[in-house]
Amino acid sequence: MSLIIHYELGNFQLLESTVHAHRKYFKQNKVLSKDRKKTYITFNTYFSRIVKLYGYRNHIYINNFISDVKNESNLLFRDWFVNKAKELLQNRRLTA
Repeated sequence: MSLIIHYELGNFQLLESTVHAHRKYFKQNKVLSKDRKKTYITFNTYFSRIVKLYGYRNHIYINNFISDVKNESNLLFRDWFVNKAKELLQNRRLTA
């Protein structure tokens, strides 16, 4: 949830290190089950992708991201990812 909050606040420099730290934590965590780990790591992967898309704003990559999110069966906050990607598409059109 902290990653989402920082994204919403626009703290992208902080996110660069935080996303990596979260991924490392979940990979090394011995308490979580394999399924739970996979869920968190999948979230982290998609979160990292949307952070990169924020600066790039190529509509093809954004549409591919939306498609990947919709096809992912085990993703936390799926609707949030789709909504943020659609916002990127709208912002791209406004600045183009």
